[in-house]
This record gives sequence, structure tokens and C-alpha cells, in this order.
Amino acid sequence: MATPHEEATQPTNKDLDLQEDSLLHQTDVSEGWSLVQTILAPLASLKLTVVLLLLGIFIVLVGTLAQVKADIWAVINDYFRSSNGEFFVWIRPSLFFPPAFFPDGAPQFPDYLGFWFPKGWVIGFFMLLNLAAAHLVRFKVQAKGIRLGIGILTLAAGIVLTTAVILGGSGTSMLDGDALMNSNTVWTLSSLALMGLCGLCAYAAAMPEEGHWSRRGLFIGLAAVCGAASLYGLKNDPFEAYVMRILHQLLTATLASTVLMAGCVLIFKKRGGIVLIHAGIGLMMAYEVLVGLQHIESQMRIEEGQTVTFSRDIREAELVVIDSSDPEEDTVTAIPASRLQAGKTIQHELLPFDIQVVDYFPNSDLRAMASFQDGEEAPKNPATKGMGTRFVTFAAAPAAGTDSGGNVDVPAGYVQLLPKQAAAADEPDGELGTYLITAFPDMAPGMLDETQSVQLGEKTYELALRYKRIYHPYAITLKDVQKNDYKGTNNARDYSSYIEVEQDGTAFNQRIWMNNPMRFAGSTFYQSSYIPAGAMGRSSREITVLQVVANRGWMAPYVACMMVVVGMFGQFGATLLRYLDRRDRARDRERKGNTGGFMLFDTHVVGFGIGALLAVISVGYMIGQARVPAVKPGEFDLARFGQLPMWYRGRAMPIDTYARNTLLQLADRETFGMIVGDAAESSDDSANVATPDADDEATQGAQPVKTKRAPAIRWLLDVMTDEEAARKHRVIRIENSDVINSLGLEDHRAGLVYSLDELGANFETLAEQAQAAAQVPAKERSLREKKLVELANKVVLASFVEMTMGRPPELPNQEQFGSTDPRLRREMFSRFLAVQRDAIEEFRTENRVAGPSPLLIPMHLGVKSPEELPRGTGSDWDTLSSAHVIGQYAEERDPQLAPAIVAFEKILKAYKEHDADRFNSALTEYQQLLEQFHAKLLTSEESDADLPLARVDAEAQFNRQALFTNLSIFYVLVLVLAFLGWIIVPEATQRAAFVLALGLLGVYTYAIYMRMYISGRPPVTNLYSSAVFIGWGTVVGGLIMESLTWKGLGNVIAAATGFAALRIADGLATDGDTIAVMEAVLDTQFWLATHVVCITLGYSATFLAGALGILYLCAWPIPGLLDKEREQTISRNLYATLCFATFFSFFGTVLGGLWADDSWGRFWGWDPKENGALIIVLWNAVILHARWGAMIKGRGMAVLATLGNIVVAWSWFGVNELGVGLHSYGFTEGRLRWLALFIVSQILLAALGVIPRGMGVDETQPSSEELTSAG
Repeated sequence: MATPHEEATQPTNKDLDLQEDSLLHQTDVSEGWSLVQTILAPLASLKLTVVLLLLGIFIVLVGTLAQVKADIWAVINDYFRSSNGEFFVWIRPSLFFPPAFFPDGAPQFPDYLGFWFPKGWVIGFFMLLNLAAAHLVRFKVQAKGIRLGIGILTLAAGIVLTTAVILGGSGTSMLDGDALMNSNTVWTLSSLALMGLCGLCAYAAAMPEEGHWSRRGLFIGLAAVCGAASLYGLKNDPFEAYVMRILHQLLTATLASTVLMAGCVLIFKKRGGIVLIHAGIGLMMAYEVLVGLQHIESQMRIEEGQTVTFSRDIREAELVVIDSSDPEEDTVTAIPASRLQAGKTIQHELLPFDIQVVDYFPNSDLRAMASFQDGEEAPKNPATKGMGTRFVTFAAAPAAGTDSGGNVDVPAGYVQLLPKQAAAADEPDGELGTYLITAFPDMAPGMLDETQSVQLGEKTYELALRYKRIYHPYAITLKDVQKNDYKGTNNARDYSSYIEVEQDGTAFNQRIWMNNPMRFAGSTFYQSSYIPAGAMGRSSREITVLQVVANRGWMAPYVACMMVVVGMFGQFGATLLRYLDRRDRARDRERKGNTGGFMLFDTHVVGFGIGALLAVISVGYMIGQARVPAVKPGEFDLARFGQLPMWYRGRAMPIDTYARNTLLQLADRETFGMIVGDAAESSDDSANVATPDADDEATQGAQPVKTKRAPAIRWLLDVMTDEEAARKHRVIRIENSDVINSLGLEDHRAGLVYSLDELGANFETLAEQAQAAAQVPAKERSLREKKLVELANKVVLASFVEMTMGRPPELPNQEQFGSTDPRLRREMFSRFLAVQRDAIEEFRTENRVAGPSPLLIPMHLGVKSPEELPRGTGSDWDTLSSAHVIGQYAEERDPQLAPAIVAFEKILKAYKEHDADRFNSALTEYQQLLEQFHAKLLTSEESDADLPLARVDAEAQFNRQALFTNLSIFYVLVLVLAFLGWIIVPEATQRAAFVLALGLLGVYTYAIYMRMYISGRPPVTNLYSSAVFIGWGTVVGGLIMESLTWKGLGNVIAAATGFAALRIADGLATDGDTIAVMEAVLDTQFWLATHVVCITLGYSATFLAGALGILYLCAWPIPGLLDKEREQTISRNLYATLCFATFFSFFGTVLGGLWADDSWGRFWGWDPKENGALIIVLWNAVILHARWGAMIKGRGMAVLATLGNIVVAWSWFGVNELGVGLHSYGFTEGRLRWLALFIVSQILLAALGVIPRGMGVDETQPSSEELTSAG
């Protein structure tokens, strides 16, 4: 990307800050150099920069869409890299119509329809040319004399240091402990460096002349932050080892970048930051080429106790012929899969026979011949010998995208083996047989024999198709592999491999686990996955899968990232300081010019006062919601019951959360309409209709059902105690009228909710239709079929809740049992308990949508004499239905055997008997029991792992407050005030809106903190929390904008975006638990707190710029509304916001790449989500470069910023909807519809920019001071 500059034919724009910083230094140059500059001038054009950026966006988008049907590696080679010698790719129109976006069928196009387009590397090459030309033509050395000499020496030192940092990470041995500094040293030096920065900021705060209060305040704030961080570091121990390792890498990269920045500033003065930014981008692009040409990825699969010396490249296969006649060593002849082309004959002097390829499939399925049913046609099988007599293989579609399931292509085919003389004489009778070859045995060793024997005369050879093997000069032995699951689930929290590495007689032990690789011998070893014992055959042991990446120079992206970040920080930071100085001067002039007389009431003070009053009322209301509702005599204390702890999906939560989330999945609501009156007692479904149907005789005379809203915990309690009553509750929402009518249900019911009893009457019809719909591939289902499957899943979930939370049949008592023998009695309970648990597990296995079992009862809490309990009694939390069985036994033998079970049974019994006082009393006893046990847990780790009462109570309070719902309501009030402020007493009304919004921001921040406390995670961990945090970011940005301008723009944007984001989050909550535990590969606090937060702030800033663009365009056509002052105010803020958006989106995107490198050794994997983030960076760069090149002005920026909302929405939601990639979560039909509507709305808003203005306003470039103040 070229530096900001004007085309040679245009005058200098002094209004552009970066142009002001970069006035061409007039020097005498030779005629030859002038000629070179003239030739290079077109290549240095900013117009060319913008065009190349747009081309880059297009190829990244196309490469993302191509992953829907193509393998990720094929996409990388076909669309991005030119390592195969091809520089253009043929793009078909069908790519732009992904099946997931067209459920009723995507349009089809002939293969010949399309166009050629340059690949990513080609575009990148011209970007580098553009950069180089711009620096040769436009960048002039600004320093002279001693300063120039010092600058050159500093820059040279920086280059040497940078080279050393990059090469230092590629040593032959780079284990933990081999680093120059240990964690304590890095921690101490970092703390001292922060203290030094604190001192520098304090000195800078004291330097400005009188009146520079904004600059002084900025440096005071930075000094406070640095000082607090330094004190924290000096008083506390270092972070975990893996965090310190990453910090060490980033800090060394930052040190090198800082030295480079100093040299650039000395030589190029104010343009030094731009030079460093471009150098960092160039380094990053060069590294991508290095990765494409030299990096090799492979997998090392090791069984416990096994020693291996090779890894497999799962992207390439080879057909091998093995001669094992030598007892000392095998002779292996390998044929690359690229030569296995159907109809071709392979002949070579090293082969004992010729090989004729009958057929070859890059990806395949394998099926036993015996598995075909009568009448089922089996694929053609030409095999005559080997495993082909028992199995058949056939072509399969390639593994699409970056498959989140880890699927890879499994090549297969058929080959005919011929004696060499037979092949020469064309004698088919001399064949050695036709064999089925497949890489499946190599992918899953132990399931099938890895080789097949071929008899040639008296000699036997082995034949196998396997993945390419890469042999290493060391041996790795797996001592142990561990998989730690979240409580009550099969979901891995982490995998760990304990290995021994032996090379040249020297051995050492090492642990490798998720996000903690081992770097050794020029390669990096990452924990990839885990295979449990027995999965590869009954005798197989636990297996670890390590990702092995030969990635020399892996520190390059770390350094490149920090070069760009340091350059942006310096460039934008200097611009910010100049803006603050100009703003202070303008305010001084305004104060000096204000000669108004005395005012009885200062409108500013009145506005602040009104806002403070409104803030106190609104915040006080939300704080008041935290109180547990008072219970009247004779009422059940449902709120306190909802606070009781349980475990579900790997985390502790209050029962209330489980009830709310489950009901939300079933009915899209956290409350339900409970039938009251006579209809509640009726068992006749015809009496329970919402609205009598005039055409239905069965409903004539029926009275409309009366309902009242009841909390989710009430429904769950009914499930626990009275299944018959619970099944009458209308908690299943059905949105499709075709499905409703096909099941014979009432189609005009309010809320479209139905009971299990109503569905049970038509269960056979539902099961039959849902089963038929499930047989259709997910991407090919019609809307009705999708809704049928969705309904079936809801019924499964509701049934599973009944199975695990309901009460199983009572066991026969001793008299019914016919024996009082304690041993026989205990055996009977053990068998029944086993049957109960087996039934739950079988249901979960057959219905994956059911999820893990909800664990409600702490079986181990206060248990006395565990050996006296029935066999199978857990030593941890268990389901309520299982607890019922043990509770019956404990009641017979000794209630103190399992006090928690017996105490909880008392609560349920009182509820079932409608005894509120006894219910509340039993609830108190159970809470006291929990607190007694909690007091015995010695450490916070023990508490968090078993009974985190504080977190559970905090979540229950958080549920009651419903802060995000309440905030969205109060933001409407802020929006109304802000709009009124443009009409009535703006000085007072806008300040009232600002103070109210500021108070709401405090509540917003507290709500995010509460989620962090409850989850123990940084603020953004899933799609729901990203919406919440994006809203927080836009609110902060809007209020900062308002505090700098006091024009009402910031208030409107803060209120509107805050409301919109929270409503989006509310819609995302229907997925279920919004504080879910993390997948093993994502379970890292550091990257969640850095990459995810930064990228989300990039989303926020880009949306904020889009909101400013929308305000500009909405005001544009209205005569007199957008005068020159307002136009310049919006343009300045829009420009400044785009700068922040570029910084955060770039930093967050590259940090994501560094996380990927730290997790599986691939800095940039071209995953759809990564590509979406890259498009945001490129789009923001397009807007800035177009503005710097005078290709657009205020209106053009507004149009492009509005379209930028589409870019962010695509990255945020669109790529998820494709259904491929590592981030293919959150797909729903409804979200796709809303996404489409949002895109259309933004296009229509952007189109306002082409409407002629009602009253023309001069859109000439603002002055240099005016635009610089935006920056």
C-alpha cells in the first residue's frame, strides 16, 4: 500500500493531516533520477493502491465462498498462492450462491461461464511494487548531518535486532527453559519498563505550556495506568508459564520495532510511522510467501508406549511397495499420488511389477460388501484380491472448508498389478490381481491391516496406499496422554501429552498441551487431538495426535505485527496530540469571545443536573432488581429455590439459569403462560383452546383459556414433582403453519406454543414426518423439513428434561419385594439404579441434541458410610432421577447416609403437597447443608471445582436484574432526549442525555464485569457476548465523541447502537447458555483477553464509523440540515473513528493469526472467520487511502463507511452462516433472513449519497487544521 499522497496532477491537499506531515522535501536530483521517478509515478499512485485493495477484498471473499465445496488446501493453492506456477484463477458465478444461503436451491450456471482473476500472491506482488514505488517517489529523507547519521545507525541496529529476533526463534533447540530470560526476569523487566513509561508520561504531562489541558490530562491518565500496572507487576508473581512465553515473544518483537521506529523518525521525521507500518506489512506478506513455499505440516499419531520416528502429511498420499526380505531393513518404493491417474500404467526399474491404475478417488468412502441390503445396488468393484474381496470403495465429495470436525480427504482406488514382461507383451492373463487401495488403514490403524500381501514368484511384497511420511532424526515416545473433561460432560477441557524425545543418545521429557507447543529441531509440535482407548480396535490404547510444523522464521509475524502496531501508535498518537492542542486553542478562543451577561440559570449546569437525576433513578431501579423478592405467608419462595446450585454442560449454575435457558430453547421465552381456572384441571384438550374456531364443532362453546405468566422455575418444579401437570404446560413453540396443520394443532393460538400432551396425541405423525425430514441432507431440506427437525429436537430436549429431572417409578417396598435381607435389598436398588442410568445414557447417545445430563444433587455431600449405599452410587453430582432411587434406599436404611438427597426430597415433597411453609423451611435446611459443606472446602480451587456458591449466587442475582434488557429500554430514553436536544434547549437537553448515558454506561460495564466474574473468563467468549461487548464499545465511542463536540451526535449514536446491540444479543440468547464453557483449543485466557477483545473493538469502531456515515447520509438530502459546520464535524469524527477502527481491527486480526500459530502452527490458515476479519482491515484501508488520495470527500467517506457495516456483518455473522470453517457456529434460518434484510437496508442508506442535495453546501476540502483535528 502506498503512502498517502496526491497524484502528480493534483495540487497538495493541506487539509489532510498525513499530507501535512509529509510535505515533499525539495531537493536537487539528477536528471536520471527524475526520469526514474517519472516512470515509477504511476506505480506509486494512491488510485492504484485503492484498486489493489479492492482486488484483494474480492479474492479473499471468493476464496472464502469456495470453501463451501472445496478442500481448504485446494482453495489456498487455487485462489491465493501461485506456488504451482499459475497466476490466475477461473471464477464461476455459482460461487456467489452458496447452498446455505439458498435453502430452496441455488441457481445453476454452466461451467464455461466465468472469468479469470489474479490470485492472491499476484495482487500481493503488485501491492509490494506499489509500496516500493511510493517510497522511492514520494518519501524523502528529511534529516541531515548528525541527525541523519544517528538515524541510519539506529535503523541499522533495529534491522540487526529484528533479524536476530526472527532467527532466534528458529534454533535447533527451543525448549521452555532455553530462552535467554526466564519468566521472573521478563516479569520484573516489564514492570520496571512500565515504571519508566510512567515517569516519561508524568514528565510529558508537566511539559505543555499553559492551556494544553487536554494533552496534560491524556498523559496524566497514561501515567496512572502505567504506574498501576507497574505496581501490580512488582507486587505479584508472574502469570502462568504459557502467558509469559507469549509475552516474551511479543515484548522482544516490540523492542525491535521500537528501535526501528526511532530510526525511522530520525530519518523521515513525521513520516517515520508510515514507513514502519509499510515495512511491517511487507514483512508479513513476505512471510506468507515463505510459508507457501517452505513450511511443511504433518501429523504424528502415537499410541501410549509407542515410539515413532516419522509424521504423516495428510495433504499428500503415496502408494508404496515394501520389500521386507532383508531382516535388517525394509526397502520402500513410494509413488506420489499425483501419478495415480485412472488408465495410466506406472513402470519403473525399482518396482518389482508394473502398476496399472484402474481408478483413483482423491476422497472416498469405504464400505463392507456384507453391509449392502437386498435390493441395494453396490458400487462397481473390480478388485480380485486382497481387502477388495470384502470391501468396496467409491468417490466422495472433498472435505469442505476448514472442517471443524477435523475431517480430511481419504484417498482410495483400484490398481491392477502386472508382471513386467506381461505388461510389455500386453498379456492380461499374466496379471497378479486387482487390488483395492485406500488410506483408511493409515488414518485409523488397528481397524484394518495397513498393508496387503502380493505374491510374486517365491517373494512376497507389501502394498499400501498411505499418507506421505516424513522421517525425522529423533524418536518420540508417548509416556502418557491425558484428556480432562468438564464436569458431567464428555467435552475436553484440555489434552496433555507426556513424551520423551531421544536424539543422538540424549533424551529429555516434555509435556505438550493445548496452546502450549514444543519447539525443537526446527519444528514445532502442537497438541492436536486425542483418540480414546478402544477407538481403533478393542486392543488399542489411548492415542495422541501431534501437529508437527516445520516453520522456521515463525517469529516473523510477531515482529511484523508489532512493527505495524508501533507505527500506527506513533502516527495516530502524534495526530491525536495535535488534535487535542487545536481543540484547546479553539475553546480558549470561544471562551474569550463569550461576553454574554450574567445568567440566573446556566443551561449546562441545569442539563447536567437533570441528567444526574435521571441517572440516579434509572440506575437505582436496576440495582433494586437485585433484591430477592419478598415472600408473603403461604407463598412458595421460588426465587430462593432458583438460587440452588447445580452443574450443567461443564459449569456450575443456579437452577434458575438452567430453567430459563431450557425454556428459552423450547418456547423462545424465559416465562410461560400457565393455564389457570377450570381449564387447568381439565384433561379434555378441546377445552384448552386459546380461541374457539367457528368452523370446528369440537371447539364450539369452549371458553378461551385464561393464562398468567409464570417463571421458568415454576415449570421445572412441576417437571420434578408432577409430570402430568408439567405436560399440560404450553412450552413448545412451533413457528411453521404447515407443521402445525399437519399435526392437527390449533393454528391461531397466541404465542404459537403447545403442550407435550397436545403433541403426544399426534406423536406418531410427528415422529414419522420428522424421521423422513431427517433423512434429507441438512443443506437440501425445505423450510418445512427444517422446522419439523427443529420441533423434533425440542420434543427430544423436553423429554430428556423429564427423564433426568422427573421422578422415576417408585421401587417396591420391603413387603412388596418379599424380603427384608439388606444385602438383597441393596442389590435390587443397585440394579434399578444401573437401569436408570443406562436409559439416560442410551437416550443421550441416540439423541445428541439432548446434550449432557443436568447434575442437580451432590451425592457426596455429607455422605456417611458410602460402602453402605447401593453399588453405582456416584462420588460426585448426579441427576435428580438417579438421586430419587438412592433417596428411597436412604429413607429405608438411614437418612444420614445421603443427607443432600433426603433434604432435597423434602423440598419436592412439600411442593407437590402444596405446603408452602414446609417447602420454605426445607429449602432453608438444604441451603444450610450446602453452606456447611462449602465451609470445609479449604481453597478457592476446591470451591470452584465443586461448590462455587458465591458465583452461583451472583448469577442468580444477575438473572433477576436482567440488566441488558433494562439497559436497552433506558437507551430509548437517551435517544429521545438526544433527538429533543436538536430541537429544544440543546445545551441542557444534550447534556442531560449525556449524563444519563454515562450512568447507564456504568451499569453496562458492571454487567459485563458480572459476566466475567461468573464465567471466570474475559468479556468475549461467544457470539452472544460479542454482541454485548460491541454495544459497549460503540457506547463508549459515542460518549467520547459527544464529550469532544457537544453536538448531540455522540448521544444519538451511543443510544442507538447500544440499544441495537443489546437487542441483537437478546435474539442470540435463544441458543441456550450464554456463559458456556470453552472448547479445549480456545481455553486460553491470554488470547481471549487480547485477540478477541481487540477484534471486537475493531467491530465496534467500524460500526461506529458506519453509524456516523448513516447520520451524514440521512441528513444529506434534507435542505438546510447538513450545513458546513455539521458536515465538517461528522467528517472529522468519521475520519478519526476509521483510524481507530483500522488500528483495532488490524491488531486483533493479526493477534488471531498469532493465536492460530500458537495453537496449531499455522499463522494464517485462510479460515472463513479469519478472512472476514481481513476484509474489514482492507475495507477500512480502502476508505482511508481513498480519502488521502482525494478520491472521496465527506459524502464519499459516509457512503463507504455505511457499506462497511455490511463488511462487519459479513465477518460477524455471514461467514458463520456458510456452515464451514472453525467458526461455523450460530447458524439459523432466522439469522440469515435478518442478515439479508440488514444488508439491503445498508445498501439503501448508502444510496442516499447519490441523491442531489436540497440546498447545496460547499463540499470542498476543509482546511488542514480542520481535518487534522479529526485525526
